[in-house]
Amino acid sequence: MHNWDEIIIYERQAEAVVKDLYGADEKITGMSRLRGGGFNGIYHVKTNGKPGGVVIRVTFINKDALFDYEKTMMAGEKSTSDIMRAGDVPTPEIFKYSPYGEVIDREYTVSEYVPHDIGRFHREDKNKIDYRSITGILDKIHAIKGDTFGNISGDKYYKWADYIIAFSDKIARKGIELSLISVKQADKFRRVLSENISLFDEIKEPVLVHNDFWLRNLLFEKRGGSFMLKSVIDIDRALFGDADWEYARTKNIYPGFAEKIYESNKSISENRRKRRRLYRLIDSGFVMCIFKTQYKRSHMRYRFIYNLLRHT
Repeated sequence: MHNWDEIIIYERQAEAVVKDLYGADEKITGMSRLRGGGFNGIYHVKTNGKPGGVVIRVTFINKDALFDYEKTMMAGEKSTSDIMRAGDVPTPEIFKYSPYGEVIDREYTVSEYVPHDIGRFHREDKNKIDYRSITGILDKIHAIKGDTFGNISGDKYYKWADYIIAFSDKIARKGIELSLISVKQADKFRRVLSENISLFDEIKEPVLVHNDFWLRNLLFEKRGGSFMLKSVIDIDRALFGDADWEYARTKNIYPGFAEKIYESNKSISENRRKRRRLYRLIDSGFVMCIFKTQYKRSHMRYRFIYNLLRHT
């Protein structure tokens, strides 16, 4: 299990970060911790030269338990930000990435702070979200094309099917290693995907996928009586692939939200429906492994096994 102290930084460390970026005269005037993701400590830091502040995000020192691409995804986040911003997708500019030990004993990024009205919605506020502002930005993300398939910070593939098979094999091996699934279940998982490889081969053009698109990774501003999407954050898991991969990830995390922003399964082709089901199976295997390594909790294996049984 991770040492959660590793995603805590103190003011002296934050000051070293801002001095490295802006010069020796930069001093901290305020610092607060923002809500963090599963692998991140996120801090809003105000300085004399940047009164609006910047965001410092740090990650764990020991990442041996993560999937290979996750070990380098913070380093690739600036590239993702540049790609999105060039495609008119609102996301914070990343000023600097620093590897462990270069400035402080943490791996970190420094990015712009985006003022926003609300980050975590109460029930009544969810009814005021302008979902058209979300789908408009999502369409811009998916309009960005790539030359190859795969995670921006990981290996590249010329066929979407090759990425799917390689990533799924890593999930199968990790599931066995963590004693979450049996060898027999892992083999069945691989077989289900191999038997449907023709479905994945239908995807010819890589498009950008956020890969963690749900309410906690979106910042809103209030205009009149509605909440409009202002900025997309936590973009480090982005990949080039099939836009329906986005649906599967969101549907598994937040089903009600997914139903509001994606095409209904009733209105798409049979092959797209099949791919979405297979993507949800793959994602549930990924989440199963992450929960085990991150929280030492094994209960997500039951969702994966249930999804696997649906393909019997």
